[in-house]
Amino acid sequence: MRNSALEKAAVKKVKHEVDGLIDDVRSQLQSYVEDESDKSILNDVSNLLTQIERTLQLIQINGAAVLAREMVDTVNGLIEGSINQHDKAYDGLSRGILQMSDYLEYVQGGNKDVPIVLLPLLNDLRGVREAPLLSEHFLFFPDLDDIDVPNVHANFEIPAQEYAKKIR
Repeated sequence: MRNSALEKAAVKKVKHEVDGLIDDVRSQLQSYVEDESDKSILNDVSNLLTQIERTLQLIQINGAAVLAREMVDTVNGLIEGSINQHDKAYDGLSRGILQMSDYLEYVQGGNKDVPIVLLPLLNDLRGVREAPLLSEHFLFFPDLDDIDVPNVHANFEIPAQEYAKKIR
């Protein structure tokens, strides 16, 4: 069962570790931007972002996990050489680093995980890779635990259509 108190507690438990990883990503990315000759730095960035993504998936912070995945894909595109717009990629990754930290603070503050607020940044990262852009539907993660289902143990001794008319 998901609720904001559980999300807040989960983020609080891992936020310090994730913030450390985000700082490592930031410094590694800055090192690479200053000297693009060492591609192994990008491999380190990709590994750190994958670690962040998996941690966020574990605590079910979907918005930040999707952002981390898009950042991994962008870094991998830089490694493979499939991205031509390096400056836009670096800008998107830098914004992703900043926004991820802010987003985790937002969720830790007791707010719901609302991935839709990250959509513009996600689409910027996807645009740099020339990947199809995401729509709002992709980021729709309904909380089905809060749905109230009346009379779950219905007696179907009568046909379902009659029962439906009766409870309607």
